[in-house]
Amino acid sequence: MYRPPLISVRDLSISFGRTTVVHNLNFDIAAGSTLAVVGGSGSGKSVTSRAIMGLLPDRIGRATGSIMFEGRELLTLPESELQKVRGGRISMIFQEPMTSLNPVQRIGDQLAEVIRIHRGLKGADLREAVLEMLRKVRVPDPEARIHQYPHTFSGGMRQRAPNVCGWPATPH
Repeated sequence: MYRPPLISVRDLSISFGRTTVVHNLNFDIAAGSTLAVVGGSGSGKSVTSRAIMGLLPDRIGRATGSIMFEGRELLTLPESELQKVRGGRISMIFQEPMTSLNPVQRIGDQLAEVIRIHRGLKGADLREAVLEMLRKVRVPDPEARIHQYPHTFSGGMRQRAPNVCGWPATPH
């Protein structure tokens, strides 16, 4: 039985001004599979990921072609709809996690904000969801960790924590 790919990228080109940095990229990713993207510095790996997530810099970054995710065209999806997909259905683990975390806000508060937005939880249910997310990514002692700031987490924990439930592109 044929199953369409979870994500299908066709003829993706990414430009900044007059400079095209990614030319006609094509790939599919089936549900449950992994795609490794390798290349030298400046080869377009991160910018391709940002285009898929709808996180290219406003007014200067432009993506053309097609990015289908779960049967929906992401390149033409209105921002309000893309926000529901981003974080709720697809997320990106950034190479440098400190760019994703607000250094003056506790980890638990940052995770709670995303869960509240995407799942509408409040109170004790919200707290339990935050703890469960940290447990899923094996952050030790999540009950204590939710009260800590990003600089107290190891690099690996900082990378895992913001991506357990999706995350915005930049700190608040």
